[in-house]
Amino acid sequence: MQGITDNGWILIDLGQQKLITGIVTQGQNDSYITSFTLYFSSRGFDWRPYMDGVRELQFMGNVDGETPNHVYLPRAVAARYVRLHPKSWNKSPNLRLEIIGCKRDNCEILSNVGADSFYPPDIKCWEKECIVGTGLNYRGFQNVTNSGRKCQKWDSHDPHVHCTTPSNFPNAGLVENYCRNMPGSLAKVPWCFTEDPKRPREFCPVDMCEVGCIDSGLATVANENDWKGFIQNSQTDDFSDITDISTASKHEVEDLGHQKKDLILQCTFDKKKCSLDDFKVSQNSKYGNCFTFNHDQDNVLETTKIGAGYGLKLTLNVESNEYIGIFGQDPGVKITVHTPGSTPLPEVNALSAEPGKSTFIGLKRRVVNRQPHPYGNCSLSTETSPLYGGIYTYETCKRSCLQKALIEECGCSDELLAINTTICSTLNEAQECCRQKVRKEHENNQLVCPCSQPCHEESYDVWVSSSSWPSEAYTAYVLEKIHTRSRSKNLPTNQTSIQKNLVRLHLYYQDLNYQEIMDIPSFTKEGLFSSLGGLLGLYIGLSVITVCEFCNLIVDMVKVFIKFRKAKDTSVE
Repeated sequence: MQGITDNGWILIDLGQQKLITGIVTQGQNDSYITSFTLYFSSRGFDWRPYMDGVRELQFMGNVDGETPNHVYLPRAVAARYVRLHPKSWNKSPNLRLEIIGCKRDNCEILSNVGADSFYPPDIKCWEKECIVGTGLNYRGFQNVTNSGRKCQKWDSHDPHVHCTTPSNFPNAGLVENYCRNMPGSLAKVPWCFTEDPKRPREFCPVDMCEVGCIDSGLATVANENDWKGFIQNSQTDDFSDITDISTASKHEVEDLGHQKKDLILQCTFDKKKCSLDDFKVSQNSKYGNCFTFNHDQDNVLETTKIGAGYGLKLTLNVESNEYIGIFGQDPGVKITVHTPGSTPLPEVNALSAEPGKSTFIGLKRRVVNRQPHPYGNCSLSTETSPLYGGIYTYETCKRSCLQKALIEECGCSDELLAINTTICSTLNEAQECCRQKVRKEHENNQLVCPCSQPCHEESYDVWVSSSSWPSEAYTAYVLEKIHTRSRSKNLPTNQTSIQKNLVRLHLYYQDLNYQEIMDIPSFTKEGLFSSLGGLLGLYIGLSVITVCEFCNLIVDMVKVFIKFRKAKDTSVE
């Protein structure tokens, strides 16, 4: 709603009479409503303002255009129609809203007050309650903590003495023993004091509300090729809200990104020349074309030498003159070290190397061997990921789960995959809302992803250092070599252009030792049966000895008794 006057309002028809307990409001960009009043009706013409005792109550609205404002009503209202009257706003009264409440059939009226408004103790909604933000406006009826402990009443000091009373916080809704959160509190969710003397306070199990999609503010962008529109609609000073927006397809990235012959000017491995054919090309939605050396896990190149004199050495040309505006903020290359056959994920674990520097990356191999079932739940999978094309890793499993859910529910993916898929468009409202929903479920661990750590995993510890490169004396030799042997057409011609475009890399092992971390079973089947056999042998042996000793005792007692009888008979005679 835009261009509204002081007498304007917005009407919501709920279709049938419902019990209304609150409202969520949200603006857009820099336009939002800062205060408003509410009117209710059951028939559409007999409007009644929401009153605070004797006067009309004015509610506080939003403080910015993006953060939802959740307002709970001190008294729930039974009505079909709701009218919101803006009283003040910033720039223009842009409004998105959601009504909070439940159907009359899903609520129990605990007392017959003979009116269309009810105090919180008089009603009980069976539908799930939720909060927005940290729950400062939460006015629900949850009064049990996460551990199942009953909440102490706010106006009571038994068993815990406190200062969080209704008189000290009159606007916090401290009614009965319902969970609440107060302004100034460090708590992220509603909480309460418990009736357990040993546990003063605990958090309450209240879920977050679903308040719809977050508007990216791109309504005026004409299409995916309107980069000027994207830039003009950015809401951050560093354009971080749009730098991750990728509308290019896999084939477009392959054609328009860095090419092998232009990027890789020099390559040696263990002091032997390597070729462009040794690099496999893949596409990444954030970094474009990625080039993987030693990618074939069935034909791995190995080194038996240590130190910076050996290993992989590269001279790369980043072609900084071809960088595009906000997408070329930091010229250089991203390096990720991973096991042969696995998928490179530069957005997760990449190192940076800048032009005009010689960067040294020392490696040390680490191996982790985990125990499978029944000792653990690691994965023995050796299958190639159909979406990412590499061997199984925990990270690619989680990402595959997310992208699979996006493809099934939204009909698109938001990353470039090994298979051909449609890229989700931020300008398609349905796709963007669906994408946000699935992403949120993934972040909250609500997607069912059967992922576990691999039973065998290899990684690398890295040490990084760098120095200026090349020196003035060496510049002429660099220019001669790259212009003589490289097929690239966009080569630097002087030291200044070298310092802006060329990256020198050295990747090598610091030593040939590696660290191995192993899960070792405390008890194997053989050890278990061996221990049981030993214990059984001990117990059986002890039992036999005990029985023999008991029999020997009985015999000795009989002998003593017989001797005693004979001695007695002799004395009688």
